[in-house]
Amino acid sequence: GTHYAAYNFLGAHLCECEGVAGVCFAVWAPNADAVQVIGDFNNWSPTRHPMRLRNAGVWELFLPGLREGAQYKYRISARGGASLDKADPYAVYCQKPPATASVVYDLGKYEWSD
Repeated sequence: GTHYAAYNFLGAHLCECEGVAGVCFAVWAPNADAVQVIGDFNNWSPTRHPMRLRNAGVWELFLPGLREGAQYKYRISARGGASLDKADPYAVYCQKPPATASVVYDLGKYEWSD
């Protein structure tokens, strides 16, 4: 595609929805049958936070009360039955190897030094 600012809506973003603070998640998975957010906040359970399919293969979910520092991945259920746990390709922060989770982070408070 040619969306030059996809990072503004894909990934995990701290936000408010109807006055409630939380995190908005969005991932592009056009060939998935289902997508869930799994993380340290739900004991890595693939059944607690299913995402909703929106336009053009984008899956979205708002989780109220979630804060910066939460570790997460996406559980992608592919057509044909395979399920994969994937780090967020639009994450702005992640765990240090060998750990592989993405981490919710407020990029607005990062002090650039270049």
